Amino acid sequence: MGAVCTKERTTVSDPTTNSNSTSLVKTRSLVGRYDRRKKLGSGAYGEVYLYSPTKKKQKEKRDEDEGGDEEYVAVKELDKRQLARVRTGKLKTMLDDAEMEAEIMAECASECVVGVREWADDEADTKARLVMDWCEGGSVVGDEDSFEAFDLADVKTVLR
Repeated sequence: MGAVCTKERTTVSDPTTNSNSTSLVKTRSLVGRYDRRKKLGSGAYGEVYLYSPTKKKQKEKRDEDEGGDEEYVAVKELDKRQLARVRTGKLKTMLDDAEMEAEIMAECASECVVGVREWADDEADTKARLVMDWCEGGSVVGDEDSFEAFDLADVKTVLR
């Protein structure tokens, strides 16, 4: 059973296209804004942690909108050195691809896609961090789930 995130997304108006789109916020660091809570999982190139806003950020939010509820996020911490070693083109690495994937996910404003909020990449740090909506229901893919590759002809038929 998968998790569905229905949190509101931040949209940015684009006057050139007369439309709203979700855009990826790019920052250097999460220091001073989020506190790490616990490990949620791991993969080949990094680990995912539960983070919450720092006490200072919670107070600022309370002052702004009288809300102040602690809003958790999932942060995927990617090993930059490991990703930078794997080439995916003449001038591209898996680290470049990870950032591009984050940008694409940020554009996919749908309840079927986990919301991406921020890409944090400090040159002095060994980790790049992808800040996403936290889905309380857990992982969409369980340990027992496996996938078969799609037939290319079937994919083309569906996408037309």
